[in-house]
Amino acid sequence: YQLFFVSNQAGVALGQVQDESVRAAMLRTAELLAVPITEITFCSHQSTPPSCFCRKPMPGLGIYLIEKYKLDRQQLVMVGDRQPDQEFAEGLGIRYYDEAEFFSGNVAAGSL
Repeated sequence: YQLFFVSNQAGVALGQVQDESVRAAMLRTAELLAVPITEITFCSHQSTPPSCFCRKPMPGLGIYLIEKYKLDRQQLVMVGDRQPDQEFAEGLGIRYYDEAEFFSGNVAAGSL
């Protein structure tokens, strides 16, 4: 498996948080999960007005990762916690699981 973090981080554009802090938080999450992360990527543009192709639910970051790593969409799974995450997955044509369901253990390993 390869694991990627894809996130919207408008706080960077607003000056509320630095890129390094966002990356550090995501690396800490990976550490707590005890799993290796292939790549961390995020949209640091403002959320309004929508002005970029990389902000979820737009598919830009997903397309970037699919092309860079030669990923098979049939093998991809998106786990998220918000409607834009689900729309992002749908736009890419990949499976989506809500994080509560996924991490509850109710997702059968064979369905991944």
